[in-house]
Amino acid sequence: MLDCLKCKRWQDCIGKSYFEYADIRYCPYQVLWILENAESFLSSIWPGDESGDTDNIRVGYGHEAYFVKCMIVIGEVEYRMRTTGKDGEILLDEVGQGYTIDQLSYPAHRALMYLKGNKTKTQTYSQWKRGLNFPPPPGPSGVHLIIQDLQGML
Repeated sequence: MLDCLKCKRWQDCIGKSYFEYADIRYCPYQVLWILENAESFLSSIWPGDESGDTDNIRVGYGHEAYFVKCMIVIGEVEYRMRTTGKDGEILLDEVGQGYTIDQLSYPAHRALMYLKGNKTKTQTYSQWKRGLNFPPPPGPSGVHLIIQDLQGML
């Protein structure tokens, strides 16, 4: 699906290389795009699409400055990033290396899932993680190791 306004589930989306301000719903693809183009947003310039069309980069409505939309978008992502700690740093590092959603490590993916969503977060990242229902990262978990130890004692 390429129409972000009608998209209900980010899992059904294939992502795009460029988003208009009206498209922004903070789905994982959009959050990655915002993080990839953070320098441009911080410079108050809306990133252009890859076709080279730059006519709409500094256009704003008559009642607001051209940089307002850039500051709203990057400000919201930065606000959400504040509580992600080390997982957020890992996400930024992996985004800087060009990773896609499928290539992200577990901590980076977890941070991305916290950052997504159209509403401002009411929980901190650590509170949100406690209620997570994500599958555990690969490898034996603590519970499995305890069970193996108990079986070894019998």
